[in-house]
Amino acid sequence: MSGVEDIKSFLEPESIAIIGVPRQVGTGSNVLENLLWYGYKGQLFPVNPRAQEILGIKCYPLVRALPGVVDLAIIQTGSKIVPAVVQDCVDRGIKAIIIQTDGFAELSSEGKGLQEQILSIARSGGARILGPNTFGVINTFRNLATPFAQFNLKKSAVSAISQSGIFSTGYLYEIPLGKVIDLGNACDIGFCEALEYLAQDDDTKIILLHIEGIKNARYFGEVAAKTSREKPIIAIQGGKSQPGAKLMGSHSGSLGGRQEIIEAALHQYGIIQTEDLEEMKDMTRALLALPPMAGNGLAIMTYTMGGAVMFLDACQQYGLTLAQLSDETTRKIKTLLPRLEALANPVDLMPFFQVDSTTANEAYKKLLYGLLSDKSVNALVLISASFSPIMEVLVPIITQVRRDFPQKPMVSWIWGPGQENLGNIGQFNYMSANSAARALNVLRSVNQNKLFRM
Repeated sequence: MSGVEDIKSFLEPESIAIIGVPRQVGTGSNVLENLLWYGYKGQLFPVNPRAQEILGIKCYPLVRALPGVVDLAIIQTGSKIVPAVVQDCVDRGIKAIIIQTDGFAELSSEGKGLQEQILSIARSGGARILGPNTFGVINTFRNLATPFAQFNLKKSAVSAISQSGIFSTGYLYEIPLGKVIDLGNACDIGFCEALEYLAQDDDTKIILLHIEGIKNARYFGEVAAKTSREKPIIAIQGGKSQPGAKLMGSHSGSLGGRQEIIEAALHQYGIIQTEDLEEMKDMTRALLALPPMAGNGLAIMTYTMGGAVMFLDACQQYGLTLAQLSDETTRKIKTLLPRLEALANPVDLMPFFQVDSTTANEAYKKLLYGLLSDKSVNALVLISASFSPIMEVLVPIITQVRRDFPQKPMVSWIWGPGQENLGNIGQFNYMSANSAARALNVLRSVNQNKLFRM
């Protein structure tokens, strides 16, 4: 099978054997119980020699006793008997094996030997291993999740490949993930095959990577460079510091290389690099909600010039600047402002507090249309505190203007109570100047680097 076909067996199985499944239920940690709760539609074969049935499903004492075709095996037994179980799976003709058990290369030299043993057994029988020391996979489009914890699954165009299950499953609470592949120790299945699968996956539009170490860097580079031209790839890297690298080795058994070389390679492959999870979240939200940004020019409408200054300070590191409006646009904008001497960009909205609401509402709309119609404006930023009267006016106006200018991103930095009044603006609202600036930067980057097609 090809790498893509191999991964399909893990993410799109029609039948699953759960080997070592516990009899205890009701804790949220029983994978069999969780799969039933999610509504997984395939066949389930629990393997436990001490149980006749669990949750009304017949149990089998041994792998060799399983009936029919089994696409995927999930192994939860103790590490020392995992090699024997893997051999049973190979003998039974099971080609995809998730080993959730820990205690392998990440723990000791003895564990490393066990890991090499299970890999040798799998390869001799043409089977593939995900893990060991892994949560496994999530595919919300198939009601499939193998982690031993329950999640509220939600279909999403964002998928993740991770070397830490907590990273990817924890991220579910911030940004829904449609598909997750937790590599664990990555003794066999690695980033290359997983990325190849997501590259051709119609459900996936954005790919997140949590990297601790990469094997077969040349192959990975070829796959990543090709994929990043079609879909944005955002990566966060662990083990940059000496203490972090040391802990990484004991966590997943990974070995990283020189960080400057890895970072340069990721950049060469067209992968967007991020420093922390908060930045990754900001970037992902922007890519989900907004179109690419065609240039560096910003237009700002603000209820606080101090906020505009802070925002431009945050933009400086990314090369984002105020757009130089045309003379015609500047004249049009100034005719709408309560003070003729006011700047046309940024637009100071505070004087509109002193204007009749009907007049102000119409002026807001004309200001938005005027700024976004200018060819030098590549994105518009709205800065404000979330005063209810303002939001009640701006939300429907901005919603309408977005429909008329779908090719230009609009980002807001609105803070304070009353966030529930933001409506559709909440999709692209950020709670700090830095967050809003880096969201715009990633929108500009994907367009400049032609990383993906909208």
